[in-house]
Amino acid sequence: MSKRRFVLLLLCAAPAFGAPITVAPPPPSAEVPVDESVFPPGPGRAFILENCDGCHTLNLVARNGGDVADWSDRLVRMIRAGAPVTRGQIPALAAYLAKAFPQRLRPQDK
Repeated sequence: MSKRRFVLLLLCAAPAFGAPITVAPPPPSAEVPVDESVFPPGPGRAFILENCDGCHTLNLVARNGGDVADWSDRLVRMIRAGAPVTRGQIPALAAYLAKAFPQRLRPQDK
């Protein structure tokens, strides 16, 4: 019997034996606030610091990288999801983000 089937069998059988099944809630996010100094001065910095953490953390921005096209694509997806960015702001924001957070090599790319 595979380990997965055994675990499923235990989960199904537990109520029959009177053992309560409890599911623990996910742990609270322990993400450390981003140090704003990782966002270099430049056009777009103030907008990003003031607006981007409305939907996600600034850490998410700082952890990502890409060229202008990558950041433009992300900004378009964020606009579709309701981000307070206009299409006219995309070129300047994508240029700032590409310069501040360029494409990084992934471990498998090395």
